[in-house]
Amino acid sequence: YPGATSGGPWPWHLSSISPFNPYLLTAKGYAVLYPGLPMGPEGVAAEPLSGLAQNVLAAIDHAIEQGYADPDRLGLFGHSYGGYGALGILSQTRRFKAAIVSAAPTNLLSIYGQFDPRFYPDANPAMYRSLMWWAEAGQGRMGGPPWANTARYIRNSPLFAVEQISTPLMLVQGDRDFVPVSQGEEMFTALYRLNKQAIFLRYAGEGHVLASPANIRDFVRRMIDWYDHFLR
Repeated sequence: YPGATSGGPWPWHLSSISPFNPYLLTAKGYAVLYPGLPMGPEGVAAEPLSGLAQNVLAAIDHAIEQGYADPDRLGLFGHSYGGYGALGILSQTRRFKAAIVSAAPTNLLSIYGQFDPRFYPDANPAMYRSLMWWAEAGQGRMGGPPWANTARYIRNSPLFAVEQISTPLMLVQGDRDFVPVSQGEEMFTALYRLNKQAIFLRYAGEGHVLASPANIRDFVRRMIDWYDHFLR
């Protein structure tokens, strides 16, 4: 997750119902690594995808040197802004054999003008501007609107680097997520057009994090099957 630092303690416990509980993977024999990825402050124009793969791979190589990981069976996972970062990483390296990305912004140009579906019934237009400010002054770190610096938006949109992505990829999205489901659809469409190996999971009625026990069970089963297929 770009901007986060490792070191814990992590908030999960063995019985956590979070679909991101790392023990769901360690119970299946996987080692789970959370690399620290410090970034500059939000609100300052930056290149958020620059150098991400280099930093993550340095942490992985250290884990390999310590005997925790097999360099030929590496998987990647990212959720939300972490999913955005994961897509950027996949466009910068081919070392990962499988990846899962959920609820991720993929195209900063299109997300800039999209509405937050949670506020559709609200008549106040200010409620629709959250993604605009996210792109300019929030985690997007674009520093202004897309017409002022289109090239920066394109450089930092994973969609426009899709040709460099070769890792088999599972995309996951809830259709009531504040990250519009169309972001995942755009990325999947591009992958499909390029004959890349990818699947798209759309969970009806779900928001930014899966909440339905049935959907969590379904996702966890699919997650483990995906990694087992490519990494085992």
